[in-house]
Amino acid sequence: MSNEDYSKILRDFSLTLDKFRKGKKEKANGTEIVYDINNDNAILKLLSAMSEMYRYQIHEYLVPQESVSGEKQIRQYVKDIICDILPIVETKIRVISQKLGTLGRLTGVRRAEKQGEINSLEENRKKYLLLLDDYYALASFRSLKHFALYMEFDKPDSQKVWKHAMNCFDSFYFYANSMILDGKVRRITKSFPVGYGKSFSDTVAISFIFGYDINNDVLKVVGNNKLIVDTLTGVVGAMTSTRYAKVFPYYAQFNGNKEMMFDIGKASEGILLIHGSVRPKSLIVVAKDTAVDGVRAKFRFYDDITRSKDKENVPEHEKDWAKYSDQWSKRKYDDNLDFEIAGGTRYHTEDFLSRYREHYGEEDAVDDKKFKYTKINEKTKFVIISVPKLDYDTDESTYPQKFSTESARLERNRDPRTFAAMEQQQPETPLNSPFYWDNLQTYTSLPLKKSEGGNREDTCMASLDLPRTGANNISLAIFSKCENLYYLIDTYYEKKPLDYILPDGRTELDWICDMLIKHNVTLLVVEINTCSDIKKQIMDKLLARGYANCKVIEKYSVEKKEVKIMTCWTPIINTIVFPARKVFSLSSMTGRFMQDIIAWNDRAKIDDSIDSVCMFVQEFITKNSLSVGKVSTFRR
Repeated sequence: MSNEDYSKILRDFSLTLDKFRKGKKEKANGTEIVYDINNDNAILKLLSAMSEMYRYQIHEYLVPQESVSGEKQIRQYVKDIICDILPIVETKIRVISQKLGTLGRLTGVRRAEKQGEINSLEENRKKYLLLLDDYYALASFRSLKHFALYMEFDKPDSQKVWKHAMNCFDSFYFYANSMILDGKVRRITKSFPVGYGKSFSDTVAISFIFGYDINNDVLKVVGNNKLIVDTLTGVVGAMTSTRYAKVFPYYAQFNGNKEMMFDIGKASEGILLIHGSVRPKSLIVVAKDTAVDGVRAKFRFYDDITRSKDKENVPEHEKDWAKYSDQWSKRKYDDNLDFEIAGGTRYHTEDFLSRYREHYGEEDAVDDKKFKYTKINEKTKFVIISVPKLDYDTDESTYPQKFSTESARLERNRDPRTFAAMEQQQPETPLNSPFYWDNLQTYTSLPLKKSEGGNREDTCMASLDLPRTGANNISLAIFSKCENLYYLIDTYYEKKPLDYILPDGRTELDWICDMLIKHNVTLLVVEINTCSDIKKQIMDKLLARGYANCKVIEKYSVEKKEVKIMTCWTPIINTIVFPARKVFSLSSMTGRFMQDIIAWNDRAKIDDSIDSVCMFVQEFITKNSLSVGKVSTFRR
């Protein structure tokens, strides 16, 4: 074929196919022509010609143009193939297979009588299967879902993942496709039960990304080091296959030779560079503890960041989120080239996926009208996919080919709490966490002060807990009273001694005194167990700054901390209002202060922040009061 536009011929072919589909009759030169969909010879001839024409038009005529209009036409052709042609081919294969199944049960004379028909049907099925392969390859050029299915065509049914699990991954492939082709989706989080294929779906998506554009680049951060080699091996295996070359003809030139395809191909080091790419690296896969300074990538994947052994380890969850906030999220080129897919299994309400969902607006996401187990936040272009092992409505297995309903229910009965988190993607409030978010009153904005026309006091009150060892924090909690409630408005939380000299020449205590002045603190209670002259030090520094409005109250504590904290639980939840998570960053002092509060239980090693809150409650709320309001309970 010459390098010509065959779009008109394709339109004529499509019109003819539509006549077959509708069973049209028409006259030509006095002869009646009947378009019979059951005429396999005619259908096979037409579909074979159309397949060759589509392949030429897409890969040899439109792709080289590298134009917006050309890409638009390619996608329309792919849509036509998926909507109009594949259903015909798949129906033909199914009907012929059913007929062969019936005829195959014949024996003796009856079998001999039908042998000619059997042979014809088998020949036609082979031809339709070849057409199915050709059209699936064409559809896979711009359809991630079809690409996933097509790459498994050669496998036995028992080894195919997507043939059985696609009902669980439909929404992921749809929205990942939209992200890759159009950038209409910025972030996707996908949580699945263990064994559903979530990591494998990353491999499929990454392979598709490089097929769509050789100059794309990907950074993948994994929680398990084993996934580095697994990811690289999977991507290389896909990209060097004959099927991949059929879908993305650019790669056919390498003949499946990975040394030719990749200028850098180090699975053990997690690095790939595709030959011909303008990027310094095409794919980088690193463990979560590896620094990624200097790396930039258009697409960033996060896979199983939370490890099962750390499921109840809130400090580890905090570290993971801090790495995301401070490192991984900053590996984008700019706001226009910023796409993320975070996948894994949910273990805890504070783990990486839970924090990710909250950060990008899960609470404002609405149910997707098209896909089950999917929510969308249109404002942040964020898609949330949570697939349970047992359907929330029917209580039946969502992947019965691999996990039966009966086995899933037995698993739930053995350990309902773990099952809810890992298998249903609904982690429950942590056990034995009396100050977890569910128990606390929180605010997103403060009430107006009296000087501003509101009811909140213009002055503040505070408590200061001093470190007893180098492992403890200085914990300053500043509260503002509004009617019968006390709002935590600021904190100083640092694991350093009071006389530690900061880069600006001031000490930790200087900073604390500056905060007391800034917030107009008039009452401060301070524990003197470790520093008997702390009152004098504070007063001297405040007076040196011209601030004489603060009364410092000394307190010597003899109570066991666990007893004191649990005694204060009821007044804390009834009278203290804490900042909601969206008010602060996790890495800030208030962020670390609040994390230690919500993670506290009777086995917690860090109790500095909650201890300073209790000191405040004892001195300013319950000291002269016999009643502190209603008594509540929390789940142990």
